[in-house]
Order: sequence, then C-alpha cells, then structure tokens
Amino acid sequence: MLSFDQKVTWVQDFTNNGDALTNAMHRLQPLTRPGEDKEARMHDAVNAAIERLRGRPNSRRVLLLISETRDRGSETALDAVTVAAQTAGVQFTPRLTRR
Repeated sequence: MLSFDQKVTWVQDFTNNGDALTNAMHRLQPLTRPGEDKEARMHDAVNAAIERLRGRPNSRRVLLLISETRDRGSETALDAVTVAAQTAGVQFTPRLTRR
C-alpha cells in the first residue's frame, strides 16, 4: 500500500495480514495545506507499484488505484506507465466513479 502527493510513500509492504492492512489504512492522511498548489504524482505512484509487483514471482499482479482522476506533477508519463503495466503483467481495469 502506498500513498502519494508530492512524493510517493510506502505505507505497508505486501502482506496477507488483515490487521496490518487495516492499520495502514488508518495511517493514511489527506494532504491539506491551504494556499499551496496540491501535487498528486499518480503516474509516479502507479509506476512504483508496478515495479514492486514486478519483483513478485508466481503471483497474480493486480493494482487497485483509489484516487482522483488526474495526475499533477509526475515525472513519469502515462504512456510509460501503460507500457510498464503491460510488460509486467499487471492487470488493471479503469473504473471512474463521479460524485
């Protein structure tokens, strides 16, 4: 599990421990700094997750992204993320939910 704003931060490494995942979810905090431009390095975060998934042999590679729909500030281009996901065998299906 990772979070991202102006940087990508790993919150919890791979685990099948439900309590560890619950604790990691509770540690997530929204970025709120009034008056500052918000960054959301979504492409960088997805790319980092793909690279970590690539190192897991003999496992199903699925990435769940919970985020708003736009990237702000990534160094990694969307095309590069798409190619990385395809070559690493990471499955993803975009789903947009609008409020």
